[in-house]
Amino acid sequence: PIHADLHLSMKLYLLALSIFILPMVVLAQTSSGDSLLANERAIDRPITLHAGQLRITGGYGLAIISRRYNLYGETIELRDNALSNLKHRFLLDVKYGINDFIQFNASIARSSNVVRKQREYIVPEGTDPVVSHDVVTKFTGVEDLFVGLDLRAPLRTRKLDIAVALGATLPVASFDPGEPQHSVMFTQDDGANIHKFVYRYYYPRGKGVTVAHVGAMAKYRMSRFAFSAGVNYQHGLRDGKSFEWRHQMNDDGSFVYRRDPFDYRLPDSFAYFAETEYQPR
Repeated sequence: PIHADLHLSMKLYLLALSIFILPMVVLAQTSSGDSLLANERAIDRPITLHAGQLRITGGYGLAIISRRYNLYGETIELRDNALSNLKHRFLLDVKYGINDFIQFNASIARSSNVVRKQREYIVPEGTDPVVSHDVVTKFTGVEDLFVGLDLRAPLRTRKLDIAVALGATLPVASFDPGEPQHSVMFTQDDGANIHKFVYRYYYPRGKGVTVAHVGAMAKYRMSRFAFSAGVNYQHGLRDGKSFEWRHQMNDDGSFVYRRDPFDYRLPDSFAYFAETEYQPR
């Protein structure tokens, strides 16, 4: 059954990827009247789109998550605890040139990954049962919607482009975690009693609050090379409210759940990028 589920999931990913790519190939064809783009080298194009130009991009990303950081910035190697996992992400990005110096941006994505914690055993002394713990945490869903504007400086030189990026991530996606689905199984192995617990948690991809984005980018061109760099700062505009699920097991092996509310604040973050382009002629 596990191999069947993986095979079906791969088919769904390939189908979704085909749906994204096919329209992009059609939209990417240059029409006979699009002489501006046809005659303009890629490295000579400005960092914002030309007036009236529309660009729709779809993509798929696969990430291997092998580390995270604690409150003190120290690295935690997830593979040491068998917590490394894969993240699948489908992205839709839309850009439109309002004029030659102002560009509108919008993007949204759907992503998913499953974290399976290494199984733990509690082996007591005497006749008490052996207890095993499995924890499965699933993150999946649509991410929040990003909208923004890129404002390019009207410089007279074509060698240098400078732009300011303003935007916000709007909390349109679900944020509250789904109700857990825990289970327990009582079995015997070689006469020993074993209690097998499986804890299943479900989390959506929304952040629950509006996040402001402020950034800047620059592009410098040479005869055959172009160098681009940028920085983006993100800040949550308010504190959020959510809840954590608590559970209790009944005598018959069923579970009851209750919500434990809490307040949270998203950390500020910076994102950087750098790019080098080369075009022979």
